[in-house]
Amino acid sequence: MKRYLFSESICRQEARIRAGAVFILGWLLVAGCAGGVATSPDVTRYMLEPPRSLEGMEEEVPCSRETIIVRRFSSAEACNGTAMLYSRGSSEQGAYRYHRWWNTPAEMVTDFLMKDLSRSGLFTAVFTEYTLEESRYHLEGRVTECIEIIDADGRRAVLGFTVALLDVTGDRSRGRLIFQKNYRAERACSPETPAGFARAAGDVMDELSKKMISDITDAIKQKRE
Repeated sequence: MKRYLFSESICRQEARIRAGAVFILGWLLVAGCAGGVATSPDVTRYMLEPPRSLEGMEEEVPCSRETIIVRRFSSAEACNGTAMLYSRGSSEQGAYRYHRWWNTPAEMVTDFLMKDLSRSGLFTAVFTEYTLEESRYHLEGRVTECIEIIDADGRRAVLGFTVALLDVTGDRSRGRLIFQKNYRAERACSPETPAGFARAAGDVMDELSKKMISDITDAIKQKRE
């Protein structure tokens, strides 16, 4: 009889332990559902906007009857990633946490220039560096700045890059430098938000691209003369 009571006591104790464990597990599950699973906020990504209009470009720019290869631009270390950078003075620089570029500035600048060159009518074809085609002209460059400056005057987008145009006729390994030039401009952000920064940077890119195409046109004209 004592053994039976002892066994029954043990069984009751084990049942209470199991019930307690089930209760704790259930409470944790309910608390987890009520609190929800922590998720990171969505990251918004931006691209440099395409050029507004290149109407009339083909009439103004004579076709060189040549092709050009645009090599992928390199980048300064400061703008080597997809972070959207801002600066409040020379000693303070940061990046927007939930806003980023869709691609690196170097990739976006290269694609932007290729699109503009293709639409300009200056060359019969525009190729990437991975093409098997041979081209007389090669364009290469480096993005030096892509940042939003914040100061007492407000916010403005700053974009800069350097390009080198090469004539590789007779020397595919090195080429002859036709010209090298730095391009840089800035524009006020409106609105003063990451989206406004992206829009202003796109406008700056449009401006610099047209200047570069004009310079290439002049350089090719001088070569003919």
